Amino acid sequence: MGTHQIKNAILCIEVAKHLEISQLAIQNGISRVHQPLRMEIVSKNPLIILDGAHNPDKMRTTVETVQKCISTQVNKYQGNKKLTHLHTYKLINLHLVVGFSADKNISRMIKQLTTLKPKTIAVTRNTTNPFRKVADPQSVSNQFQKLLPNSKIKIFLNPSDALAWSKSKTKTGDILLVTGSIFVSGELRQQF
Repeated sequence: MGTHQIKNAILCIEVAKHLEISQLAIQNGISRVHQPLRMEIVSKNPLIILDGAHNPDKMRTTVETVQKCISTQVNKYQGNKKLTHLHTYKLINLHLVVGFSADKNISRMIKQLTTLKPKTIAVTRNTTNPFRKVADPQSVSNQFQKLLPNSKIKIFLNPSDALAWSKSKTKTGDILLVTGSIFVSGELRQQF
């Protein structure tokens, strides 16, 4: 998912051509590509996306892609004549499960994520990698709270608990995005 993946594919194709790999081999390779934890859909209803965006550049493409997902969901609902335009936006909520490594530009990524106007935010940390210093969930929560005072924000020390809480808040048509750390997304991937 994401238009940035088109650019990545083009780059790979050009490198393969330069290495004189056949067109058929390139096509076969591209058709089989699967990139776990990069806008990986693990559930369709609600739409649950696992993403390993862990720096501002990756987060920018994640936010752009999620915005397109929201537009797609809105367009689906607009086909239903019983719904008004105003109600359409109320039917689609974004829920976040986020955790960050401490050595990243967290403030900038939080600002990027707030543009999605999430309804709920579960702040957590990874529990499986003892060698990666994690960002303090309370500090992350405080930063979100300053920028999104109307969002429901809750802290969880265990990513599984964060995911369970977020899933309990979603309804049909909603989007749940897990992002901020490849370690958190990777840990939660085991549940799908």
